[in-house]
Amino acid sequence: MQNHLSSLSQSIFHNDIHKWRKMRLWNVVIETDSSEAFSLITVSGVDDSHLQCSLIRKCTKLLLELKCYMVHTRRIGNRCADVMAKLGGTQHEDFLVYKEPPLKISCQVQ
Repeated sequence: MQNHLSSLSQSIFHNDIHKWRKMRLWNVVIETDSSEAFSLITVSGVDDSHLQCSLIRKCTKLLLELKCYMVHTRRIGNRCADVMAKLGGTQHEDFLVYKEPPLKISCQVQ
């Protein structure tokens, strides 16, 4: 669970936020299947003793700044998003719009 929280926080802070600012993306919805990440970033906050305290607080601040919000989704419903995230990690473009689902997720959306 700690690894998932760390990777989600680092993704929000180090990768996505800077791209969102550059592309002027506001009001973005971030879906996560991690109850812990959702709670720490949006609901209950984090205390000073948490290992990822600084990073989580930066994520919370930046999400507020960009008027983004997080929603919790069930893991089974998040399979397409997981595949898309992995595809995004290998693409060279900063931003890509698909007209049709990529072949790797065709079986997920049927």
